[in-house]
Amino acid sequence: RLSLLIVVLLAMVSLTAYAGNGAQNHGKTKNNACSNVLGGTPATFEGPVTDFGNRDGLVIDDPKSGPVTVYGIGPEWYWEDKGMDRPEIGDLVKVEAYAVVFSDGTRYIASSIAFASGGDTLLLRDAETGCPLWRGPRKH
Repeated sequence: RLSLLIVVLLAMVSLTAYAGNGAQNHGKTKNNACSNVLGGTPATFEGPVTDFGNRDGLVIDDPKSGPVTVYGIGPEWYWEDKGMDRPEIGDLVKVEAYAVVFSDGTRYIASSIAFASGGDTLLLRDAETGCPLWRGPRKH
């Protein structure tokens, strides 16, 4: 009886660990905050940078939509690693973004930024996962 009890307990522990691991992987690949960005509505904004909002936001005065704050432009070191300067007030930029609905409203999350002066385009998000490129691959 003791042997049977041990086998049953081991089976239960193994199944619980397997089920938990499967749910954990599902959450990392299909239902994470990064993929929520890609589920947003694509948007493009062009115009001069007029201000810096809170939480690393960049305010662009788009002639079509008016002033809009775009978030997720990345840390300064990421721009430096790519050999680019971060936008400054007065710079003309074109931003590809996603309109993402959060519990407290809609925010525009940048996926790339280009300078109108003909500079390079800086990619900010992975096209497949939606995760910020400055974070690098996730460690499991």
